[in-house]
Amino acid sequence: KPAYVDFRTTTAAETVLTWSEFDNAATNLAAQLREQGVHTGDRVAVWHGDTSAIHVLLVAVERCGAVAVGLGARAGVREVAHIVGLTRPALLVSDAARHAQATTVVAGTALRAVLLGESGDLRVDTAPRPGAADTLSPVGPDDPFLINSTSGTTGLPKCVVHTQNRWHYFHHKAVANGELSPDDVLLPVIPTPFGFGIWTSHTTPIQLGSTAVLIERFDAAATCAAIERDRVTVLCCVSTQLMMLLADDASRRHDLSSLRVVFTGGEPLPYTQAAEFEDLTGVTILQFY
Repeated sequence: KPAYVDFRTTTAAETVLTWSEFDNAATNLAAQLREQGVHTGDRVAVWHGDTSAIHVLLVAVERCGAVAVGLGARAGVREVAHIVGLTRPALLVSDAARHAQATTVVAGTALRAVLLGESGDLRVDTAPRPGAADTLSPVGPDDPFLINSTSGTTGLPKCVVHTQNRWHYFHHKAVANGELSPDDVLLPVIPTPFGFGIWTSHTTPIQLGSTAVLIERFDAAATCAAIERDRVTVLCCVSTQLMMLLADDASRRHDLSSLRVVFTGGEPLPYTQAAEFEDLTGVTILQFY
């Protein structure tokens, strides 16, 4: 069954990763991290765009007993250097789009920057590899598995520590309120390392076994096209994004009838726009903080 569907707006092409491929890839990548010198209890900084590969990487870090340090895909060198200085990871893993900046961050330090990609130090390998999990020791449900950042009010990011159980219990709240099932297709359009993005694109799809559709970067037209193409049933977005969808003609040109639930938060959603979107699509909007 599809686990993650990567939609590329530039080429209008999709790449599908099945659950068995995802499972294999996470274990294989965990073994590669071990080979790179990552040990139990180490921290691994993750600076990567919103694709299926970042979810493989997050699970791989967990499976080798390390803690992921989530860096925003759009963060600048100054912000990343600040978080790296606070968390002191053993390794900084990036994609090609951020690798040059990652190299700048680690210059003059003992930290290494490695590339996750076809020609990089690490790669997503979906083939079954007998024995790949033999040396792995995953983190426990109440151990820290993720340190991500929030901008706060001081102009520099602050760090927030998460356990698996913290999001496991939030996941149960979301499933109950949204009446979610493994048959749902989720479209989260919030950056992955942050709280709203973590449960909508990572915790809930993985624990529920539902398919998640990912787009490179939020765009109203691309979002509407993805909803129609993949028959998305659950949209996860902040209130501003929902109002942008409503204001874009794409929401009327595309068939959005598959949608049944929208999770939104981050700021109050004006009643008039909420009611208009519900009338347009037939969804139920669930606001939360």
